[in-house]
Amino acid sequence: GGLALTLTGADIAEQMTAIARRRHPLHTVVTAPAERLPLDDASQHIVSCAFGVRNIVARSHALREFHRVLKPKGQLLIMEFMKPQRGAVMGHLRDWYTAHMLPLIGGMISKKREHYAYLPRSMRHFLTTEEFTRELQEAGFVLTTVKTYTLGVTTLFVATR
Repeated sequence: GGLALTLTGADIAEQMTAIARRRHPLHTVVTAPAERLPLDDASQHIVSCAFGVRNIVARSHALREFHRVLKPKGQLLIMEFMKPQRGAVMGHLRDWYTAHMLPLIGGMISKKREHYAYLPRSMRHFLTTEEFTRELQEAGFVLTTVKTYTLGVTTLFVATR
């Protein structure tokens, strides 16, 4: 027999979960805030969130909730746009990339460039990698990997419960 895999998706926006249910009818999709997931304690092997943590108002509550639903040794994977770190040429290149290329590329892929115009501002008002690492640790996680991509625009955090 093969590996039995079940996926549960969650989003606070009913429109997003409706789309996910249509596209992925074999998986469970719930409409719920990240701070109150309708999942049992220690029931998930992996919790992942890509480019959404910046938008969670009660982030510390959500991180504790991710910790609650993960099984012992379960993994948290977060991919996020982090607050820019200033630094000579690379800092200027990164600022230019996030202000011009990121909205352009996102708009070309989605056909909705306006949805990406807010990214540079939201990144400037988010946390640095070090600050977010501290939040993850305060929520009870042990970081195993922190890796940056695309000139440091995107960071992958892998942590264990």
